[in-house]
Amino acid sequence: MKNRTLPFIAPMLLVAVLQNAHAADTSDPLPMESIPDGQVVVPAVQAPDAPPALLSPQTVEVRNNSPFSVLVVQKGHKETLETKGILERNVSQYPVSVTPADGTAKLKFVTLTSKTGTCKQQFCLIVQ
Repeated sequence: MKNRTLPFIAPMLLVAVLQNAHAADTSDPLPMESIPDGQVVVPAVQAPDAPPALLSPQTVEVRNNSPFSVLVVQKGHKETLETKGILERNVSQYPVSVTPADGTAKLKFVTLTSKTGTCKQQFCLIVQ
């Protein structure tokens, strides 16, 4: 049995090497007269000169306005917040959870606001 694939492979490799692919040069915009009617030229988006600003720490002030104590939990760290108590937590990396300290008590509302009134931090989490 003869191997007949060799005579066919050599010409195909020669054609593949000699073949040139020509792509359109996108660095130069098309002249206005070559754009068909009804189409527009959209310029490429330019990258910003400066790197984006680093994320600043975001602090939330947790205020307990409920008639019972609550637990403020952040990455496994639990802290009891008494009635009318205030805690500050950095939430730029880990979320903050609030739950009643007593299993039978229920929260009415949990409200997140920006710095307003007596809130001294960027955000205020009010528990009622």
